[in-house]
Amino acid sequence: PGPRPNYLNKLDWMVSHPPVNPTHRMNHSSLAWPSELVFRPRKELAGYLMPFIQEAVPLLEVFNPRRRAETLPGFDRRYLHRVARNLAITVLAVHRSGYVIGDLNESNVLVTPSALVTLIDTDSFQVIEKRNGRPVSHPCPVGKLEYTPPELQGQTIAKIARLPEHDAFGLAVLI
Repeated sequence: PGPRPNYLNKLDWMVSHPPVNPTHRMNHSSLAWPSELVFRPRKELAGYLMPFIQEAVPLLEVFNPRRRAETLPGFDRRYLHRVARNLAITVLAVHRSGYVIGDLNESNVLVTPSALVTLIDTDSFQVIEKRNGRPVSHPCPVGKLEYTPPELQGQTIAKIARLPEHDAFGLAVLI
């Protein structure tokens, strides 16, 4: 399928208004945030550039003790606590920048061997763009049922204005 309506405007806003990266001083990207738009001939959007996250595994590899032992040997409860703290700090940075994740789940979090996290799939975040002094909402069009708070269950997720509290529910489930 083609891009969602106003997707180019949303990405353009995101490139121009990145959130604060809480692990900037550590030379780590906590967010795989769009940094530049890429166009095909005739100004057709081809995609965007974002940080390349190396030596990180999906959070699912950290959840399962057997898979964790194979993927990240020596990654004990202390590391799990650091992952939880780093994830909470990253979610807070996103919220303080005026964004809502919307689709916070185990598939959209990468973890490094040092317990740093990176949120991916950031182009699905809920974005409130300011155009001509007016807010233009780009809702998060997706979400996993098991990370969706009870008050949003059974609703058309793509049309709901999500709140930071909804992300807090997903964060609590992950932790």
